[in-house]
Amino acid sequence: MDCRCLAAVALVHRIMTDSNSPKPRRRLLRRQDDGVDSEVAMRELSFVTLIAGLVIGAAFIVAYHFVRPAPPNSFVNLTGHPAGAYHLFTQR
Repeated sequence: MDCRCLAAVALVHRIMTDSNSPKPRRRLLRRQDDGVDSEVAMRELSFVTLIAGLVIGAAFIVAYHFVRPAPPNSFVNLTGHPAGAYHLFTQR
């Protein structure tokens, strides 16, 4: 290995094992005490969820209005009398 690479690895190892370095906080399992009232946070979350729902709903309405439906799976051709020319042409 290159000398610079070994020095970088040693520096990273020293930083990772240093007792004075701040430890990463796990925010998923702990309740945060950042001074924000949970009622305010729930109000903001519900507001953002409402806006996102309205935007998604509007996108579905616009898509429903402008996108054409798929063609049918079957096709029926009414040609009249079985001995007629239209019936013979359709059979080809």
